[in-house]
Amino acid sequence: MQAESGDDKIDVLAECTGGLIARPYIQSLGGAAHVSRLVTFVSPQHGIAAVPLVARVAGWPALRDLSPGSAFLRAVNGAPMATGVPVTSIYTCTDEYIQPYTTSKIPGATNVEICGAGFVGHFQTMYDPKIYLLMHDALVAEPKAP
Repeated sequence: MQAESGDDKIDVLAECTGGLIARPYIQSLGGAAHVSRLVTFVSPQHGIAAVPLVARVAGWPALRDLSPGSAFLRAVNGAPMATGVPVTSIYTCTDEYIQPYTTSKIPGATNVEICGAGFVGHFQTMYDPKIYLLMHDALVAEPKAP
């Protein structure tokens, strides 16, 4: 993408587990040199309480990484935030999959709650124009001074 655009850095907009994949890249694997900002939406930053049961039933070992307290989540959340890369986490209090919704909060990031607006489901966030505007605003906002 960088080669195509000619830009030095790109913005990353990541949904659900994509937000968890982007964070280690930016925080620990040198991605901060290539990313200007990260915006996640409905991402289970600290895991999903029901995942251990689902992993046993489904038989998908990779799901264990989304279990609260997993080695993967400890590594992601234990790594320092990347200097110079603003991070925003957008989430809904009524997400039917990511419960408790507070698992989407990222310490040190701008956390945007969609609460008190009736039911806003996990997949609704991909189609709601108002939520698109929240994403857009996070992608174009001037970085906060440290």
